[in-house]
Amino acid sequence: MTAEQIIDFVSGNYFVIVVSMFVLFMVAEMLLPMTRQQSPLGFRWLTNLGLTAINVLIIRLGAPAIAVVSALAAQYLGLGLFMQFELGLPLVLLLGLLIMDLKQYVFHWLMHRFDLLWRIHRVHHSDLDIDVTTGFRFHPLEAILNSLFNIVVIVFFGIAVEVILLRQLLVYFANFFSHSNLELSPRLDLYLKRVLVTPSMHHLHHALDKRAANSNLGTLFSFWDRMFGTYMGKHPEAAEAGGNAGLVYGLREHRDAGRLGFVPLMAMPFKSLAPDPGEVVPGRR
Repeated sequence: MTAEQIIDFVSGNYFVIVVSMFVLFMVAEMLLPMTRQQSPLGFRWLTNLGLTAINVLIIRLGAPAIAVVSALAAQYLGLGLFMQFELGLPLVLLLGLLIMDLKQYVFHWLMHRFDLLWRIHRVHHSDLDIDVTTGFRFHPLEAILNSLFNIVVIVFFGIAVEVILLRQLLVYFANFFSHSNLELSPRLDLYLKRVLVTPSMHHLHHALDKRAANSNLGTLFSFWDRMFGTYMGKHPEAAEAGGNAGLVYGLREHRDAGRLGFVPLMAMPFKSLAPDPGEVVPGRR
């Protein structure tokens, strides 16, 4: 199958592929769970899917459209670094996906680095359990900021429309896969996380401990964390407690599941950060 055929297949079956991925990982994590769920499943899912609905209907549908328009405009005007070279579609896809994934790593690092941005991003980290629905537990403000950052990178590099379409699908896959409560065999996990962000790797990122929560910032590819020194393969305390099964997720100041519903999460970015030295705030390392 050629690169052109792959793009045609993705664009023609986009919705079916995304829903299929969600169902696949949901079933897989039920059959092979990594950790035991601590908070009420129904309440969590209602909250997470509520945020998902907003991000998908308002942002996730609009953001790709804006990204595609930006890519088309850059192509029409001849803007961007890639527009200065004659590159085949396979190389365009490869370079574009790497650049956009690196952009997401940088964006994620910034969300952890600055208090103002952390106020928004902590909505994602507030989940007391991690499963496939956590993948889109984001405040809409974060999605908007991410979309604006996308536009800058797309125009600067001249990212092709085909890259945008394929990348958006890979973002869904990465979010579903890395957040899924799925237990992989140790050997398979070891091999996969040399390239990809696996559930065991990303679950560490959601740990209560701030050392772990400020590590493993990658979205799709794991080698960015290795390159920039933010990789954590196994948390010592988690290892002593039996691997990731011994991890505690969430934020120190938000431990009441009943107060982590849709409305409190929407209001969370507008509340000041508590002076708790144990909370995941990089400025207080």
